[in-house]
Amino acid sequence: MYPSDLLLGPRGAADATFPFQSVLMKIIIWNVHGAKKVELQHEVGFINRTINPDILLLTETMVNEENTQRIILTLGFPKFEFIL
Repeated sequence: MYPSDLLLGPRGAADATFPFQSVLMKIIIWNVHGAKKVELQHEVGFINRTINPDILLLTETMVNEENTQRIILTLGFPKFEFIL
């Protein structure tokens, strides 16, 4: 079985009887390198306006919990999770 079989079904075309449904998502993973910089809010806003991702994952190794919460709140997302 090939990955395309999961999207197209066993006969190579969209098949309503196939147990998988096509789901396309835009996922962006960005290693920020400077999450505390002022420009981050504008850069994330630009990504949201132009690409409109379903999931945006920002990684930054040099930020503590207090700064992480402060940064996330400035980005204006209605839902978010963070991991330290």
